Amino acid sequence: MIDLTCQELVELLTDYLDGALDAETKQGVADHCAICGGCGPYLEQLRQTIAVLGRLR
Repeated sequence: MIDLTCQELVELLTDYLDGALDAETKQGVADHCAICGGCGPYLEQLRQTIAVLGRLR
């Protein structure tokens, strides 16, 4: 199990969202976001931003 700090997580989020992380690191990001009151909402905000931008022409 990978124990990530919030700063480490932020540095990995782009690769996480792109599906470019190995399984262990991907799980570490998911685990951290599941318990962190700051990073979980931050990840969701990034997902929503990407979805909105993807709909722009």
